[in-house]
Amino acid sequence: MKNNSSALCVISFFCWTLSLCQLVSAQKPRIWTDVDGRKIEAAMLGLKNDSVRVLLKGKEIQIPMNRLSEADQHYAQDWKPGDEEPEDAEEDEEPKADAPKDPEKKPGDVRLPAGKGTFDGKELITGGKSNFYEYNYSEEYIKDIKKKFKAEDTGYRIAISVPADFDPSKPQKVFVACGAANNAQQAADGNIGAQRFYAGWAVSRGWVCIGYGSNIGLAATHDGGYLQSIDKLKEVWPGFAGWTIVTGGNSGGAKGALRDACTLKHKGIPVRGVFVAGCNDAGNLAWGRDAYKLSKGDIKEMRFYLSSSRTGYGQATIDGMIASIKGEGGSVIRSELFDDNFDNRKAQLHIALDWFAQAAP
Repeated sequence: MKNNSSALCVISFFCWTLSLCQLVSAQKPRIWTDVDGRKIEAAMLGLKNDSVRVLLKGKEIQIPMNRLSEADQHYAQDWKPGDEEPEDAEEDEEPKADAPKDPEKKPGDVRLPAGKGTFDGKELITGGKSNFYEYNYSEEYIKDIKKKFKAEDTGYRIAISVPADFDPSKPQKVFVACGAANNAQQAADGNIGAQRFYAGWAVSRGWVCIGYGSNIGLAATHDGGYLQSIDKLKEVWPGFAGWTIVTGGNSGGAKGALRDACTLKHKGIPVRGVFVAGCNDAGNLAWGRDAYKLSKGDIKEMRFYLSSSRTGYGQATIDGMIASIKGEGGSVIRSELFDDNFDNRKAQLHIALDWFAQAAP
């Protein structure tokens, strides 16, 4: 009997080991990018504290979560065993060109069934997926921006994620994601990369998540991609200007969010709030107000949520930003310091979105 027990233990251990090996081998390697733009190809094994466990050349290593790109952090947090990315896709893949228009679909289609809808006559997958749309500038506009700005972009792109029950005939809450340009990869991804990162967090709270800008990312020397994206959104969704619109981002993306709040206001969009995370300078609010000839009254109607980890920028830096925002007309300001980890970052956005929703018209 004792021998039989030993044999069963050996068999059980062998089966457990075999299952583990099969699980590891089932995970296909993917390209991971760090904050400096360096890449490795490794299969994900799981999470441990604030690190990602991956299998690299047959050896398990741990990568600190905060060393990964925003898109990879989001992928890792949502990952579960058996997940795979499409074989023809990488995290830094450019959005694909528009599919041919379906003549039976019309811009501004309103009642969208859960699962699929339309945006400008093109398919819009609901439920949180990032949908990408790309448009060309007119030849006349390209000549104009090349002359004025020596610009290299030739068009603009929009990324959109919506809840399963999205219905643009009804008032919506929209989070406009803004990206940082701390390295070449972030600059190339621009706001589209930030949209990928924030989409799941925002949609899970019932918000639409949008990212837009030039087709060369944040390297554009003008605001044409932003301005034309806003025009397209207003054209397709006539009620857009009356929705609850907020901008937001982290680090350089937070600075961009302050500026984009002014861009939207210039286009007749009454921005309700700005989510400013991990940032030490609110100067872009003054830049945007000056560039678009906005009054302090235009800024007064906005809410500002300043979020920083306790190990990041301290209260003195936050106080300086608050003073800067007040100097530009901001009056409804909230600040939070938190213990830095991935879950707390997500919680900070959710708290901010709930707070912004209170300002809904």
